Amino acid sequence: MELEKYVSEILTRGMHTASFPADLDIPKSLIDYCWALYQDGEKVGLELGVNLYLNQGKLDIGTNRFQGTPSGITIASDATNDNFGDLHCHPSNSIGHVDGYAAHSPEDVLAIRNNVQKPLFIRFVGSGTHVYAVTYRSGYSQRIDKEISNVGLRLNDRATAFFDQKCPVDEEARNEAMTKMSSSKQQSKYIVLRRRETPGLGKEMERLSIDGCKEIARKGDFGFYAGDQGYGLSVWAYGYLRLNRLQ
Repeated sequence: MELEKYVSEILTRGMHTASFPADLDIPKSLIDYCWALYQDGEKVGLELGVNLYLNQGKLDIGTNRFQGTPSGITIASDATNDNFGDLHCHPSNSIGHVDGYAAHSPEDVLAIRNNVQKPLFIRFVGSGTHVYAVTYRSGYSQRIDKEISNVGLRLNDRATAFFDQKCPVDEEARNEAMTKMSSSKQQSKYIVLRRRETPGLGKEMERLSIDGCKEIARKGDFGFYAGDQGYGLSVWAYGYLRLNRLQ
């Protein structure tokens, strides 16, 4: 189903009250912006984001770009329903998650709480050629903040265990090295290098993020979608990228 049609039918006709479409067709303009935003985020090693609007039935990408940290971002949304969603990028190689393209973190989903007064809110994430979406539908999706936080704690424990097991430099040696550093900036750079040399860490972070989003979506009646534009040929040919709902 076309993204713009889906959003318009909810905002103007109150449709789709208790269901999510099996797929969402995302227009090329947004897919191109996802890729550009991701590339910019990789250059600086920070999450970058924008708001999304529906203007006379058409997607409108906000001009105000927000800057976050390497692993988080706050996007100040508008109170009006036409601001139906937002988009941010997840850097990968620049933060040490080599060849891993993570979906939403539990914190990303928790941040939807700022928009639950709207009929619909969709939070998009672009990472590499991958595009993800979490869809909240007012009156159907459930706010399960404690359970979402618990999912985050479990994912963090699994990620830490993988890193500790696979990193070529053991935890004791890493801690000893960091105590000799004079700034948190040096320590952060050191950890990025250790992540980069940990085999399979990026793909493990990607897998964990997708599993976490699936669990949150099942428990809270959210929609969770994913798609990969690859070389972009199909997007160029058809004018959209199809995101499939994952359950």
